[in-house]
Amino acid sequence: MPWRIVELVPPAMLYIGDNIIYVATVYLLDDGERKVLVDPGAQVVFPIVRWRLRRLGVQRINLIIVTHMHGDHYFNIIFFLGVKLVVSRRNLEVWRENLSSQLGERARLFEELVLGGRELVLVEREVELLRGREAIGGDALLLSP
Repeated sequence: MPWRIVELVPPAMLYIGDNIIYVATVYLLDDGERKVLVDPGAQVVFPIVRWRLRRLGVQRINLIIVTHMHGDHYFNIIFFLGVKLVVSRRNLEVWRENLSSQLGERARLFEELVLGGRELVLVEREVELLRGREAIGGDALLLSP
């Protein structure tokens, strides 16, 4: 069965009080056997992601792909405990450096919250992840047709 691509959450800007929150597009890739979440999104959209997955009958996510480590793309991985994560090695390194400069000693605690207890697949070059699709590492992880 070919991969079906479902947009779970469209891109948006949310105005909450005096703050603007950017929301990345959240995708589900489904080949009938495996369910792959791409950029699971910011915490503010998790109720929508959960509702859409339930409506689609998704019981389990097999893999999460994060195109880059901005909070509006990755934060909801904390709700999918133990699911393997695919991300660009370079992006992860930059994220860790930024965390360290912003949070100091607390950076390790935040990293454990986000990444703890899951297998990481760090992409450095073109790698076949999904039948018929490839991941290309660099500053961001992209899927090519």
